[in-house]
Amino acid sequence: MIRSILAPWRGWLIATVLIMLLAQSLAVVPPLIVQKIVDENLTVGVSAGLLLLAMLYLGATVAAPSVTALSDYFIAFIAQGALHRLRVKLFAHLQTLPMSYFDQTPLGDIISRCTADVDTVDTLFSTGVASLVTNLLQIVATAIAMVALNVPLSLVAALALPPLIAITQYFRVRVRDAE
Repeated sequence: MIRSILAPWRGWLIATVLIMLLAQSLAVVPPLIVQKIVDENLTVGVSAGLLLLAMLYLGATVAAPSVTALSDYFIAFIAQGALHRLRVKLFAHLQTLPMSYFDQTPLGDIISRCTADVDTVDTLFSTGVASLVTNLLQIVATAIAMVALNVPLSLVAALALPPLIAITQYFRVRVRDAE
């Protein structure tokens, strides 16, 4: 069902994912430039190339949020188009129901349920899935940057993951049981 609703925006979805990849790649560039400035210029007292690095830093710092805003716009565009399509399909489905269904179910309940369900899907599309993909790409980009900078230090940092996963799992189960 969701696949058929999103089918007309397949190209937009691919473009949005690529833009999100670009945004996350740009987000790790400023720290890499700062590292280069510190290691190759400030510690050895060389001022040649500082202006170029500063301009690159400024460009990356401005470009990352700009590209992120573009991906947010695309996500909203796709979500609203998909929601429109969902509303049209829902309305078409309601028109195929027999009149006896409307005799048994109050019209206000039907409209309220449809509106609430579409709003739930809107929240899922606009915030849930987009945030999940963005955060996943951010983790991958950060991990790649860490490994590119220093493999042994990245492995030491990765040692924190197993206890973190275990603690998260522990609390996830406790919270679920508490509900």
